[in-house]
Amino acid sequence: MLPTIPCRDFLHLVLPECQACPDPVATYMIRLAGIEFSQITKGWRHTGSQVLASNNVTLIAPDHTEIHTIEEATLNGQPLDPVAFLSADPEQMTGIAQTGQATEISQVEPGAVQINPFQAGTLRYSLTLKPTMARLLATFPNDPLRDAHDVLPAFMFSQHATTIAAGALALILMLPGEPFSDPAKATLKRSMFMQGCNSAHADARMGQQRAPRRNTIHWL
Repeated sequence: MLPTIPCRDFLHLVLPECQACPDPVATYMIRLAGIEFSQITKGWRHTGSQVLASNNVTLIAPDHTEIHTIEEATLNGQPLDPVAFLSADPEQMTGIAQTGQATEISQVEPGAVQINPFQAGTLRYSLTLKPTMARLLATFPNDPLRDAHDVLPAFMFSQHATTIAAGALALILMLPGEPFSDPAKATLKRSMFMQGCNSAHADARMGQQRAPRRNTIHWL
């Protein structure tokens, strides 16, 4: 599992420019910036495999993450086409498990997939990930309002902290009617964020080589 850090570790880069913003709001905006960063750069890759024995929905995204795209998948060595779930044949939507040569893989939940038609075997996959949008409160007895999903992969802090902070500030400063609202500054921060995202996306494209398949996560 890729190391993660709390979103609040970014607060010292964010709060000096929006001092009246409550910590929980700033922390959530930091996560939203991490989500958009992942969507734009498509550089957070995860490869793995699972043995499928039944036609159940199969969770393949690690904790605190969601699938952004399915890059590639095979079942028993045969390629699968990533498709939208509702593009499957109508009879596959009746709830009756169809069997045969699997041809499609569908994302049916934020972190889970299903095979159409179902075929038992070994599923291998390459994904791009993003932080989850879900909320998970009341898991810390001494801090019941702390969201357990307010975490980002450590590489976003070590390599892209200023970009993530700029993205969070663009969201915070655009909030209407707040003492820290500043649309002009928000526009500037948005430009800085997009510049950082585009640079990271270019770096990921240049360095993106297929690694040996293993159940791990990569930032390339």
